[in-house]
Amino acid sequence: MESNETMIKELQAIKFALYICIIILIVLVLQPSFSSSTILKYFEKYTNKESSKRVSIDTPQVKSVWSIQLIQNTLNRGDLDAVIKIATERIEEYPNDAQPYWYRAKAYVSLGRYKDALNDVNKAESIAPEWKEQWTEPLRNVILEKLSTQREKKSK
Repeated sequence: MESNETMIKELQAIKFALYICIIILIVLVLQPSFSSSTILKYFEKYTNKESSKRVSIDTPQVKSVWSIQLIQNTLNRGDLDAVIKIATERIEEYPNDAQPYWYRAKAYVSLGRYKDALNDVNKAESIAPEWKEQWTEPLRNVILEKLSTQREKKSK
């Protein structure tokens, strides 16, 4: 009986060590955006243990921050198809959040999908009109310029 309990404790220790390794790998891959509180949240998620700060990782706010950080990091790495996939999932869950539309529009521009990009930038602006001057209008101008250049090339 004691050997079974000992074996269970050893397996739990190994599982814990693996979770720590996963967290370290995540931090190494996505390090620019990670803070100690983010690491604590992941620790809680993967170990089902509460940290001393007792931060809940299942709140919409935490999920929101995580998904936007993931989109930003994926865009920075240049994995445009993944940006589109993650942003689309985010939009399905939170359709009134302008950020994933804006990031997906940036990915579409990089892929030459200008009409899709224009639709997303317009949707982002309709959700967050205060973004117009600083974010959506400059991106829209780039998109319209690219569309114009594309039309000129096709007409020649």
